[in-house]
Amino acid sequence: MAALAVCVAASGAVAPIAAGHAQAAAQPTVCGEVFFLGARGSGQQQEGVADSSSPNFDSRTGFGPQVYQLYEKMKAGLGGRNLQSQALVYPAESVDVLKPTATQRTAIATALGKRGPARAAAIAAVIGDWRVSNLATYIGGLQIGVDAAYTTLTLRARSCPNERLVLAGYSQGAMVMHRLLNRLKDNAGRSILNRVDGVGLVADGDRVRNTEAVFLLGDPPSSHAGNGVASYFHLYNRDIPVEVGNLTVNICDRNDPVCDFRGLWTLQNSGHASEIHSGYTNGASLERAAKLLAAQVVRVPAPRVPAQVIGMVGQPLSLQLNANVVQGATLEWRVPSPYYLPDGLTMTTAGLIKGTPMSAFNGTTRVAVRAKYRGKFSAWIPADLTWAISAPSPVPNQPLMVTAFDTGIAGLGVFTPAATGKDGTLYFGASWDCPGWVCEDPWSSGDYGLLGVDPTTGQVTKKWRLPSGIKGATGQALAPVFDETGGAWIATTTGLARFSATGQVATLTLESDSEAIGAIGLAGLPDGTMWVWPYSTKLPQMLRLHSDGTTKPLTIPDGLSMYPSSYVDPAGTLWTTATPPVGGNRYLAAISLTGQVSTYPLPDWAISNCIAYPTPIVVGVVGSRVVLSGAQPRAIGCDDKPGAVFDIKDQTFIQTMSSPWTHSELGPDGRLWFANLNGCDSIGCGVARWDPQTKAIDATLGVDAYMRPGRASDGSMWVSEYSQSLMHDVLVRYSLPQ
Repeated sequence: MAALAVCVAASGAVAPIAAGHAQAAAQPTVCGEVFFLGARGSGQQQEGVADSSSPNFDSRTGFGPQVYQLYEKMKAGLGGRNLQSQALVYPAESVDVLKPTATQRTAIATALGKRGPARAAAIAAVIGDWRVSNLATYIGGLQIGVDAAYTTLTLRARSCPNERLVLAGYSQGAMVMHRLLNRLKDNAGRSILNRVDGVGLVADGDRVRNTEAVFLLGDPPSSHAGNGVASYFHLYNRDIPVEVGNLTVNICDRNDPVCDFRGLWTLQNSGHASEIHSGYTNGASLERAAKLLAAQVVRVPAPRVPAQVIGMVGQPLSLQLNANVVQGATLEWRVPSPYYLPDGLTMTTAGLIKGTPMSAFNGTTRVAVRAKYRGKFSAWIPADLTWAISAPSPVPNQPLMVTAFDTGIAGLGVFTPAATGKDGTLYFGASWDCPGWVCEDPWSSGDYGLLGVDPTTGQVTKKWRLPSGIKGATGQALAPVFDETGGAWIATTTGLARFSATGQVATLTLESDSEAIGAIGLAGLPDGTMWVWPYSTKLPQMLRLHSDGTTKPLTIPDGLSMYPSSYVDPAGTLWTTATPPVGGNRYLAAISLTGQVSTYPLPDWAISNCIAYPTPIVVGVVGSRVVLSGAQPRAIGCDDKPGAVFDIKDQTFIQTMSSPWTHSELGPDGRLWFANLNGCDSIGCGVARWDPQTKAIDATLGVDAYMRPGRASDGSMWVSEYSQSLMHDVLVRYSLPQ
């Protein structure tokens, strides 16, 4: 949001500070939520005045009395925000130098006694001499002040990049702030200008006719046609930036010789005019200006975030962010690009961060908040979050705790990883009432639907069927995706189905040429929409499904084919792999929430039949590293290594694993968990883990686990394993020992 500006002009008889003193601009050590930079007026003491009985009292702040009173009155309306302040160091010449000398007064009287062209020429000569001798001296320190203010804010931005700013000045100080605003707009200071929430300009000598400032105050105020002394003589003809016009408070009393210069009349009445200029203290205009400034500042939210967020991999985390803002405003939060939260965490627009961290993370990320007040939005205000997410130290061959649960459902086939619903229940896509693997055939006589399991007991608590005649898609496409209301979506042979929290089912048909089309992939996004892969060459290969049931096709570059098994990171970016239309190396594809597709070529990727799945599957993304399963780099050789870690920054493979296992999931301990698709082998059956640091694998003995693991909210990993004795699937929980 742009700044609110107020300008004040002052006078005094104190000698100016030496110019050499104006070069220092100390870098701050204490950051606040708001920083107030004040510039004293003409002739006021840099060191300030401590005597409270003095008309120039400013409690030794160096603000001067006008800016000091504005500061104190504004501070009272900030609602306890952490306010830091600094007085600008620069020479401020006394306004007394604007008074004509005895010689000049004589010249004025002589000029007024003439007639015709001679009179006009004489008056012009008098004013010209006054401009060169008096005005030039008065404004001589302005550029030093502008440079000092620019340096002060630039240095402070390095230490306090999120601080909001209020700028205020009186007389020459107002002119300094006026010119500073334009310099910030013209140069690399726009990021600073965007953080200004208030500027006070009192008796601004740079004021122009019909200024952009919306709030014109004074006692009485000068008219819109009023000219500052510098603009009157065309020494500076730029108004304040239009970006801050509706936020600027400009105080100027009528006939003030600095902000409302009226040519010869001002020179003739210099005594009275100087008295006007040296006023402004204890006036209604300052009181109102301070309230306007404070009101503008508190409309911008001040984030309240913890110094550090501490969590543990595999342990649920919930954090409500807050911000100080004016009563009646509503807040909206987001994670700005290119930042992201630790893997496994998401943030709602209400500022609730929740989820289960999937990997260790020690670092800083950024969030942003804005306020809506009386129909208007503030700027996005950033806040940095420092994280300390730790994980158990990887120990090779660390044993796993394995518990098998018999569902007691004959002919059960479970095909998907566990997905946790809003009620904490684990949901699996499944079929039942048909023998064994026959259930996987969509045209079998078995029923398809969702199986709900209590994660603590392993007991089946929900068994929701699809309507008669509708079959579920096979494999991973049956994995449920949850919308914002808790509804669970799965892919079917005719489109999509949604189960409500009570098990009521509704179907959505995908059609092409009046023919029902099935879906082979489904991925949920943080905003409640979903990506859908239709099972048809007549429809676009990916559709964006919105909550109202409408769909929008995704434009995919270069004829790439997007693999329907994918991973969605906390920022809502979908990661998958893609194949070119005529063969060649595979690609990583990242699809943003806005539908922007970015591709990263996978160099020298295997396209032979060395392993079961030559197309890799994205199973996790941590920073710039993408974990792939189900394929291998060709350079590694054809020895059934089923996965790799690819760094998109360096475009290199940095890890590979040496096990014939596929279908993996990034686990709560920072390792990859694998389910064995092809039966038992020399390593074992069931689930194994791969440590990307030591490249070691530990295995557990179990039955034949054939689906990708899924994670419960407590960090345990669940898979379905086929029991030869029971002739149906059992559910097996793998967890780290306590």
